[in-house]
Parts: sequence; C-alpha cells; structure tokens
Amino acid sequence: MKRLIIIALLALLATPVCHAQAIRDTQGSLLVTIDKDGTVRGKNYSYIARIQSDGVVRNANNSMIGKIESDGCIRDRGYTLLGRIDANGTVRNTSNHVLGRVEADGDVRNSSNSLLGKAPDIPPAYAAAYFFFGFFTK
Repeated sequence: MKRLIIIALLALLATPVCHAQAIRDTQGSLLVTIDKDGTVRGKNYSYIARIQSDGVVRNANNSMIGKIESDGCIRDRGYTLLGRIDANGTVRNTSNHVLGRVEADGDVRNSSNSLLGKAPDIPPAYAAAYFFFGFFTK
C-alpha cells in the first residue's frame, strides 16, 4: 500500500487543491493528506514530499523524483519515459504491458483487477503514477 501514496502525491500536480485531501487504503485507513499548497504529509503529519505547479515532484530532501505531464506521460527524474495512462484509464509501461487501471471513481486496480486503494477526486492521469514510482517508504 506504500505505493498508493504515490497516487496522492502526483494526483494534484497540475490541479490546485482548495483543502487537504485524504487518501485512504482499501480498509479506509489514512495514508496521506495533501495540503492546498501541494505538501504531502503522512499519518503523523510528517513531511513526505511537495508537488510543484509545473508537475515536478520533490521528496523530503528537495530532490526531483519525477514528473507527470498533462498528456498522461509519466517520466522519471532524468525525463526518461516510464509509461502513460490512456483515455480509458489503462496504465501501460513503455513496452505496452498493462500495469493496471485507474477507475473514474478513484479506485486503483492492478493488472489482476485487485483493488489496491482509493483516491477519489484524483485525476486519473496523475493517479497513474502509482505504477511507476516507489519513492514513499515512510
């Protein structure tokens, strides 16, 4: 479930947040909140990362860890394409292998259709980053 936090972090890359949003696992337990300024905080209000308005995501050490582009492309910190999400929510890597799906209601499912977590009101293009980044270990 640690990777579900990625959804929360990258979900608001280009979308201003009016208030803190809670991202929860499949049992409803709080994983993270995202403040209106893009700050991502853990369960104990610990600082995890920050989402910049240009789509760049920086970790707690202020190092760039990736970027989500407006066309659904997901890139690493070196700007190498990792994959993308298509118009119907299917997430694929650069080899066109299906990694999972982001449903319109915010459900995030793996390639076996198992529910990984819930990120309601998160744009699918940003939620897709879940499948590519593993930078949340807190």
